[in-house]
Amino acid sequence: MTYDDLIDELVHRYAHVGTKKMFGMECFTANGKAVGGRAADGLLVKLTDPVMHAAAMALLGSHAFDPMGGRPMKQWVVVPPAHAAQWARLAEAAVS
Repeated sequence: MTYDDLIDELVHRYAHVGTKKMFGMECFTANGKAVGGRAADGLLVKLTDPVMHAAAMALLGSHAFDPMGGRPMKQWVVVPPAHAAQWARLAEAAVS
């Protein structure tokens, strides 16, 4: 599933999910707060559940989101396209 297809599905399924530009990229929101986006190197998701966060970080190539260099944002993970099959599950966790 592509990023665009994933976001379209989330927006249509959940009334509290929307989109807006933040962090210099297209993001998706839950209740008006950013919870994910299209990073240059994959899907960006905010995972507040420690188990989900650890699972996402364990995927090869995943890394903490660090937009300013040297100050990674807690709970935010970039998951590369190699794991696109996991994106829907992670995005669902981010909007829940």
